[in-house]
Amino acid sequence: MLTIKKIVKIFGAIIILLSALFVVGSFLPAPVGYDILLVRAKSMEPAISYGSLVVVKSFGSYNRGDIISFKKNNLSPEAPYTTHRVYGSLIDNGRIAYVTKGDGNEFPDSTTVFEDEILGKVVAKVPYAAKVLDFVKNPAGFAVVIIAPLVWIVTDYARKMYKRHKGQNKGQNDV
Repeated sequence: MLTIKKIVKIFGAIIILLSALFVVGSFLPAPVGYDILLVRAKSMEPAISYGSLVVVKSFGSYNRGDIISFKKNNLSPEAPYTTHRVYGSLIDNGRIAYVTKGDGNEFPDSTTVFEDEILGKVVAKVPYAAKVLDFVKNPAGFAVVIIAPLVWIVTDYARKMYKRHKGQNKGQNDV
């Protein structure tokens, strides 16, 4: 029978495991052929919320309705990528150019995007992942999500080991 204590332990272990995977995963490179970006704007709401994590994969071409991440070549390398929906395409000086628009924006973007400026198409999203990462990266969040559960597991293990050791010694003293 599952007691509340067991349920709390199982839930705590799951939270620790997921948090650890999430934190470690945020520092590892993305699988080959994919990029992971954090969305730091509200222009794609409601399709992609502020603070979401998106997984992007490069394709040869893009269609109307695809959500793409891009960076204009005239921006600095430190500039963030923009994630918007393909609104249309046209030919500009013999090159395919995409007209993009954020779902939350009233009008299409003022400049077109060329294929060499596109990182790729959004193939997956994790809503609010950036908020969790931001929380875990600050000291209080790290303590709540990682340190506190870890201390709880270690102390619980130490308590069980103490009881086991005490039980073994009790049997030896009875001889």
